[in-house]
Amino acid sequence: MLSRTEAIMERRLAEFLELEALAARQGTIPPGRLQFTFEAFLDGYWADRSNPDLVDADLAGLSALHHYLIGQVAMRLAAEESAEAAAAFQTGRAVPSLLADLPHGAGALGMRCLKSTRYFIVGDLHADDDALQLVLQVSDFWERQAKSEDFVIVCLGDYVDCGHQHLKTLERLLALKTLFPTRFCLLRGNHDGGRILADGSVQPPYRIPATDDPLDYFPPYMQALAAGNPSLDPGLLAAWLNLFDCLPYIAWLEAGGQAWQCVHGGLPRPGRGQSLADGGQLKTHWDHLDSLADITMHGQPDNAGASIRENLIWSDPCRDDDDLRLQSRRFGFSAAHFDSWCAAFGLAGIFRGHEVAENGVEEHFGGRLLTVFSSGSTADSHYSWVKPAIVELSGDGQRRILPLRPEAAKVL
Repeated sequence: MLSRTEAIMERRLAEFLELEALAARQGTIPPGRLQFTFEAFLDGYWADRSNPDLVDADLAGLSALHHYLIGQVAMRLAAEESAEAAAAFQTGRAVPSLLADLPHGAGALGMRCLKSTRYFIVGDLHADDDALQLVLQVSDFWERQAKSEDFVIVCLGDYVDCGHQHLKTLERLLALKTLFPTRFCLLRGNHDGGRILADGSVQPPYRIPATDDPLDYFPPYMQALAAGNPSLDPGLLAAWLNLFDCLPYIAWLEAGGQAWQCVHGGLPRPGRGQSLADGGQLKTHWDHLDSLADITMHGQPDNAGASIRENLIWSDPCRDDDDLRLQSRRFGFSAAHFDSWCAAFGLAGIFRGHEVAENGVEEHFGGRLLTVFSSGSTADSHYSWVKPAIVELSGDGQRRILPLRPEAAKVL
């Protein structure tokens, strides 16, 4: 006979496996049934539960389900990798040519190529499951999925921290990626990570401000939850951190005959004036990047001791070119840096997250760079003053702001 804990573990996982089987038969079931079943599965467990409410809950079923989802998403991420894409990334810098040659979904070396007729760009979620539900609603996800429309939802990272629904948000996101792997591209943010040290302590990839509650941050929250609730598998945090390490850093998008970049933060630290091994110096900001692969896999640290791909999740567009903070971890890049980057790699523009945008979207550099912020859906959110939004990029290159609260959409 199964113990109570084993029964809970089996029941929660069995419910999701039934949902997987239903998703596989989507074309043969009544419209709306898959959405209803999915939402009932999530809401049946998570109704009225937030971070503090899990301290006294039986988390055996949650642990089993999350390990399963992590494993499924890791397999799907691995399946997106291809030798063809790796070779292409290692031999050229022209993103439009690469997108023309590679199939939709091809990926390698921390990058993905997407070729769709419609994209929805989602900014930082920060443990805001209510915002994620609004993303599905505003993008008409379930209706488009039922009609087998061609679309992709690109998430720019920062799924955890500074919110009240860490595990609920992650569960919904990974359930969606598991059931609809080609519909979601999950990029890595600077909050999506951390290391478990030899003594069992966790080193987050950032400094927690002294004025903040550490339990609003995912790694310390998970450690505290495991210490206070023995039904949570203590190995779950390590599994989550390992999955974060598998997330790509960049998505290259084809739309309107142009190439676009999605990334969490922004550009690498510009290298103009650095000395080269042969005694020469870089003449442009990006001479040290011989191929696209160098953006994510460059072996040498930059002049501030950081890896180039670390730069991708930490940098910001600068509003004042006199204060670029180029020796800081979180540095700025100028309009000149941005223009030379787009010229070097053949880009029409960039979508990024990383910074709070009070109106959901902020334009930079003549509108070619957009900051998207999608958290702040409710009055008790950490970002309650924000009007969260996503951006729709259509196949003809038109961009439209879609507020997550009931307001009129705006064409850019």
